[in-house]
Amino acid sequence: MDSTSKIRRSLCAFGLAAAAALPVFSVQAQSGPIKFGVTYPLTGAFAGFAKEQILGMEMAVADINAKGGVKGRQIQLVYEDTRGTPEGGVAAFRKVTEIDKVPVVLSIFTNVVTAQLPLADQLKIPMISGVEAPGLSARAQYAFAHSNRSARALNMLSQHLKSLGVKKAFTFMPDNAFGEDISKSAQEAVGAAGAQYAEARFRLGQPEYRGIVARAKEFNPDVILIATQGTADDGNVVKQLREIGVNAPIFISANLFDVKAWRDSVGTYVEGMTMVGPNVDVTDPKGKDFSTRFKAKHGRNPNYLQGTLYDMVAMYAAAIEKVGTDGTAIRDYLVGLKDFPSAMGGRFGMGPDRQTVMAINLWRVKGGELMKILPGQK
Repeated sequence: MDSTSKIRRSLCAFGLAAAAALPVFSVQAQSGPIKFGVTYPLTGAFAGFAKEQILGMEMAVADINAKGGVKGRQIQLVYEDTRGTPEGGVAAFRKVTEIDKVPVVLSIFTNVVTAQLPLADQLKIPMISGVEAPGLSARAQYAFAHSNRSARALNMLSQHLKSLGVKKAFTFMPDNAFGEDISKSAQEAVGAAGAQYAEARFRLGQPEYRGIVARAKEFNPDVILIATQGTADDGNVVKQLREIGVNAPIFISANLFDVKAWRDSVGTYVEGMTMVGPNVDVTDPKGKDFSTRFKAKHGRNPNYLQGTLYDMVAMYAAAIEKVGTDGTAIRDYLVGLKDFPSAMGGRFGMGPDRQTVMAINLWRVKGGELMKILPGQK
């Protein structure tokens, strides 16, 4: 046998040996943790708000892992900092999907999620976010939202404003993709209430807003609306409004009463505010259990956003338990989701626009407590 034939036979033997080893490697890979990508702002203006909400998903992971995980494998959260920017969101999405090989992603904030949508479809990686901007999740086949819909919240506020006979409403909203997406809905809601509308946009992370709050004072509104993303900027706006003598009642487009970072920024000005959105239902056994265990660990009540993040992890875990880690199979499972139990109490399903539908209510802060009110109730 010549040397060439010997080399060919050696290479062939090596190839067969390598091929025989592949199934063993695959079995080992399947025995490790199932990684969930978390593309959240860990630095920047949104970091304090985001880190607090992450407590909800971490609680879900701990609960699921304590019961044996998913298909006998533990869940592991893989965090990547988006810095709250579109560019950071794209880089974070690529990192967790292409390097960490996660089958699913959790994300947040309109400007970040908007930039990530094409990647979700391109890579066929399901992404659930907490964005409230109307119709955003419908822009991509692999995008889902589990949140309070801002349009529904504004519609409820509209009914309330109309019942109160409000004639002039001044709205503050972030000067970013979120503000741009809901500005039209806000104008329509105020118009439907028969009130005059004025609006100012503010840049996140700036401590000084006296220029735009002066515009609100000049408008002399009956109410102030804040389309919020839960940052400390709300507190700065509110404080500066009160300091220059704008005493109109303040309405918030989400229920942020138990969001610690937001409450710290607003301080005592929270008294008398009206909010709209979901809440953890402690009259429901599941909601009570979630609230009791969260408070025992963190020393404060959970907010609904922490509840929605718990739900998001639970949805992914249920999907993977049923259909495995294939992205398209997970997407199809989520599309058909119905009657799913929420950590906050009650159940929810996936709407036709791939955004869940939650129960929402009007709330007012009175005597330091959150009280449910009806439209028109003073």
